[in-house]
Amino acid sequence: MSKFTEEKEMKIAEVALQEFTTKGYKNTSTNVIAEKANVSKGLIFHYFHSKKKLFLLLLEDATDELVAHLKKQEQADEQADFFEEIRIFLGNKIRVALEKPDAYAFMMTSFLQPPIELQHEIHQLLAQKSSEIESFSDQALFRKLEKAPLREGLDREVVTTYIRLVLDSISNHVIQLYQNRVQELVESPEKVMDEVDTFLDMLQNGIYTK
Repeated sequence: MSKFTEEKEMKIAEVALQEFTTKGYKNTSTNVIAEKANVSKGLIFHYFHSKKKLFLLLLEDATDELVAHLKKQEQADEQADFFEEIRIFLGNKIRVALEKPDAYAFMMTSFLQPPIELQHEIHQLLAQKSSEIESFSDQALFRKLEKAPLREGLDREVVTTYIRLVLDSISNHVIQLYQNRVQELVESPEKVMDEVDTFLDMLQNGIYTK
């Protein structure tokens, strides 16, 4: 939580993240946050001014943290082809989500199912952050697609959109499957990547016999 520096501030943010993630914005109580963080309710409002601002600041921080962590994990290989590059990126995305499950779950839930009271602010935040996220994704994944030989008649922008949708589905499938089995993933990562490789093989080579 890079935006939070003081010990009590960090504790409030940590508890609030768990409460918002498990209970949602509407059902989260600042009284409960204060009690679990062992601080006064007044201190929460001293640091964050309102529950709304606390939520939005946590969401911005979680998004920044996950993107920064993903950038650190990137291991682009200039010798790798497009699909090998995808495998590296997808493995890192899954690893980051499982290493930081609270931040990832909070971010995904907030963007996909934003609280009615905060829809406008969250859409603004998503618009603000999406250019950075997309820029990074394009750099990490799709720079090699520009020179990759495509089947005649295919539009590269359509292919890019299709691949993004498939990769999101694959990563979300693995994350949901292992979100309560992180230790199993740590001990046997090859099992997960074997499944990912199967999906990527079907994406690259299709499912019909030639």
